[in-house]
Amino acid sequence: MIIYKDYDTTNLLFNEPCEVDGVGTIYPVSLKDYKKLRKYSHYLTFSREYLGIGNDIGLLYALIIAVSRAKCNDIKNLDIITMETLREFSDLFSIITKKEIIFNVINNDFVFRSTDNAVTINSKNFDILRSVVLKMCLIKEAKVFKNKEVEKWYYKGLKAAQRGKKEIDIDDIASIVIQDMKYTFEYVYNLNIFQLYVLYARINNSVGYETISKFRCVGEVKSKLEFNDGVISSLYKETELGDLLMSENELSGMI
Repeated sequence: MIIYKDYDTTNLLFNEPCEVDGVGTIYPVSLKDYKKLRKYSHYLTFSREYLGIGNDIGLLYALIIAVSRAKCNDIKNLDIITMETLREFSDLFSIITKKEIIFNVINNDFVFRSTDNAVTINSKNFDILRSVVLKMCLIKEAKVFKNKEVEKWYYKGLKAAQRGKKEIDIDDIASIVIQDMKYTFEYVYNLNIFQLYVLYARINNSVGYETISKFRCVGEVKSKLEFNDGVISSLYKETELGDLLMSENELSGMI
C-alpha cells in the first residue's frame, strides 16, 4: 500500500524513514515513544472537512486556533493557552521527525522548524504531513457525517459490535507478540507501531486458520469462521455503517 509517493508499507515494515517534500524526513514512531505520541496524536485526526474550513485558510493555523479556543475558559487567557498549544505541537513534531522542533509566527502563520533547519512544517505542507503520519502510525481520521441519522446509527452499531468484547490495548498486544514470537521486551520496545500491529494481526490470522482447520477436521462445514491472509490491508480497513448492520439473512435467523 502506498503511503506517500514511492514510500509504501514495505518501507514502513522495515522501519525506513520517509522524505516528505517541503517538510523533511519523517520517521516511523517506535513503541517506546507511543505514550508521548498518544498524548497529542488526536490533533492529527481533524481534517478540513471536520473543522468546516475551506482552502482559503491553512489547516495547521485553523487547527491550532480551534484547539486553543476549545481549551480556553477565559478569552483573556487565549494567548497563554495558544502558546501552550504551540508547545504541544512542537513536541508532537519532535517525535515524528526525531529533531528538536521550535515554533514561530511568520506572516500570520505558525511555522515549526528544527533547530538545524532540516525540517519545516507550516500550513502549506501540514495536510500532507498529517496524512503520512496517520498512515505510518495506523491512526484513524475523525469521521465526518453529513447526515446526523447516519452518524447516530453508526455509533449505535459500533457500540453493539463491541459489546461483550474485551478491549485490547497496546500493552496487551505487545505482551501477546512477546509471548508468541519469543521476543525480548527490549526488542519489542524498539519496534515501530506498524510492525507491532502487523505481527499481532499475523498471530491472530494464524490462530484463526488453525481453528478453522480443526472445525473442518471434525466435519464442521457450516462454520462462519473465515481465514483472511490480507493482514496489511485489514489494518487500514475503515469500518463502515454497512459492516455494523445485520444482513437480511442474519435478521431472519433471529426471528
